[in-house]
Amino acid sequence: MGGRIPFRRFGGIQVVVNRMRSVYRNLVTFQKAVELVRANMQPIMETQSVSIDEAAGRIISEDIFSPMNTPPFNRATMDGYAVRSADIAGCSSDNPATLKISGESFIGNEPPALEKEKTCIRISTGSIVPPGADSVVPVEATSEAGGFVSVKTATIRGENIAEAGSDMAEGSMVLWKGREIQPHDVAVLASMGISTVSVYRRLKIAVISTGNELIKPEEDYSPGKIYEANSHMIMSDLSILNFIEARFLGLLPDRIDQIENAMSTGLEDSDIVILSGGSSAGESDLVYVAAEKLAPGIIFHGVLTKPGLPTVFARSGNKIIIGLPGFPVSAAMILRTIFIPGIATMAGMSYESMGIHGVLGRRINLEIGKQNLIPSRILHGNPARIYPVQGLSGSISRFTGTSGYISIPGTTKYMDAGDPVDFHPWNQSCLLPVARISGTIERRNAKLLREILPNVGLSYSSPDEAVDMILNSDVDAIVLKVAMHPQTADAVAELPGNLTESARIYELGRRCITARGTPPIASADDLERYVEKCSSIFGPPLKYLENIIGKNAMEKRVVSALRKNVPVYGQNYTGGYQLVLAEDDQESAVGIPLITYADLLLVRTGATNIVSEVDALIHTGDSRRR
Repeated sequence: MGGRIPFRRFGGIQVVVNRMRSVYRNLVTFQKAVELVRANMQPIMETQSVSIDEAAGRIISEDIFSPMNTPPFNRATMDGYAVRSADIAGCSSDNPATLKISGESFIGNEPPALEKEKTCIRISTGSIVPPGADSVVPVEATSEAGGFVSVKTATIRGENIAEAGSDMAEGSMVLWKGREIQPHDVAVLASMGISTVSVYRRLKIAVISTGNELIKPEEDYSPGKIYEANSHMIMSDLSILNFIEARFLGLLPDRIDQIENAMSTGLEDSDIVILSGGSSAGESDLVYVAAEKLAPGIIFHGVLTKPGLPTVFARSGNKIIIGLPGFPVSAAMILRTIFIPGIATMAGMSYESMGIHGVLGRRINLEIGKQNLIPSRILHGNPARIYPVQGLSGSISRFTGTSGYISIPGTTKYMDAGDPVDFHPWNQSCLLPVARISGTIERRNAKLLREILPNVGLSYSSPDEAVDMILNSDVDAIVLKVAMHPQTADAVAELPGNLTESARIYELGRRCITARGTPPIASADDLERYVEKCSSIFGPPLKYLENIIGKNAMEKRVVSALRKNVPVYGQNYTGGYQLVLAEDDQESAVGIPLITYADLLLVRTGATNIVSEVDALIHTGDSRRR
């Protein structure tokens, strides 16, 4: 063909198109393709209840909160003897204390009470601490003979005891909506007495492979034919995702009637139809021809990637049609980088694509104007070294010996050895459950968060962890319980300066922890001494109280006194001083105020999406925004 070769301009990039071929419809950049896929593959809403034994790999459809304190009772963390610390005060190896063994606490059974002085109860790790005991002496610090035990070391109240709720307080967030359930999540659910969970139904995907040249692997080879590999790769990729139900509809020749019929069959009872081959712009490439007859039809046809230019993305109503290139390397790279993330979104998953940071092991050439998707191998070290395996789109042998891929924008002609790059392993979907908001999230504040941000991943973390995460920009926002300043009634004033400077702060609500006692408590100033006299205390787990930051000196002393007296938490003693700590809305609190706090939402200033969504619901003039 003589003369000048025509081209189309796209965003300043020249795309050469042969006169004998049709042009690509709606050619887009790689990043635009990712954005369009996310925007068009909306999450399914149908849910179902499944046993936790069938839940691994499924997507949770509702937030899960702890229905109980974990552990549910004060438990021993050592094998030994449950004692009263006063009975062994001052003892040592030279001056041991002798205690009579009055019983034994077996795992799984309610123990006898420690009623008499100078007695003890034999106890195993994990057993309930007996009523009356306030600490556990390790067995290695004792010697036993004739029903008596010689104790060679003293203890303090609460020593070697894990208090109820120290792992997870009742009402705390455990798993969030949109999380892919991991095997260890199943163990967490079982440990809280949860046997079933609500999950999104499986996403249904139909897979079709097209091409006159294709034959099945079990068929005898004949000249000009190619063994079909793409459907096996696609089905295998999808099979490791338990939130997907995939089925193969077969191999088709390049005939528009058969492609349209198979596409129609797939769309009848599937959410997504994936076709391999026939996605380019030639006369025998018919996938886009069939797709453009649908409504709304083609979203994009052609993506500026190497490999993977001939890619089709279309919709029929809310159902999705994906046309992958025929070359296996191209199909694999496009499926992994563009469509697996979209499939996860449609399945209801909140996720983040994660890579392994490393450096290039050798120089590579890149194609300007395209996203370069390159199978690679990695040698772990400090830093990890990544070796790209470059070649033609049809060079399927490139997969052998590689363990993942790299994705590099074509903004330069090459990258040198030692340049930083992210490596994405093959052996995972590269989609990890991620929470964009973390902190002391529990049932009450999560309800309001869901009204503002219904689909954002939430997770529970300690205040110290949450602060580190937002300062390192690892999350978009955190939730903290912050004590109100007694003079200014302002919680924000109690926050560190580096937080107030780097975050927008919203108040989600105020709560008050009050104390009621028998006999009555005289005043808040009397609480510390009152706690030390108590023979029974009922209230929130100490972990819950300790996670309220910004407490004043009196509040800290009271919580410290509670910590020292933790063995009497939840004990049903008769007589003596009895204390009940209750939590209520600030306006309805009854009793002596112990701690008044606010749930604060701190949004990182760079998290513009969350800031705009929160501001849209919490007016600028609202007192809840600071």
